[in-house]
Amino acid sequence: MPRSFFVTSVLIAGLSLACIDEGPTLDPETDLTPLIEALRERGFSVEIADESTLPFLTGVGTVVLVDGERIEVFEYPDAASAAREAGWFSADGSSIVTEDGRGISILWVATPHLFLNKSLLVLYIGDSEPLLAVLVEYLGPQIAGR
Repeated sequence: MPRSFFVTSVLIAGLSLACIDEGPTLDPETDLTPLIEALRERGFSVEIADESTLPFLTGVGTVVLVDGERIEVFEYPDAASAAREAGWFSADGSSIVTEDGRGISILWVATPHLFLNKSLLVLYIGDSEPLLAVLVEYLGPQIAGR
């Protein structure tokens, strides 16, 4: 058997093995699983409730209920994408201005708190001090809101 045929066969076999789907892998920089684990470790009851969609955000949104309080977690493919969209929010979280210059006023039902950690953009509308403390501990200080 010619050497070039053998090398080609080995390369094709290697590429085929590389394409096998071994299932999802969890990346703490792009996955909300570590956040859920951190909340549970601190005694919170956590339940993934639904898909979240805000028409002005492009991240994959998930509604998470934490002791009955709703947080919305938007996952982005990278930190730069998350930071770009987080930058659209005003300092108090009451409005956004998108890349195309469209301004949107937001009337929240409670106090908005927006957090950015790597490729996660987390929105909590509420006033639970224990929940806020864990979000700040895990995600860092809020980037917008009151």
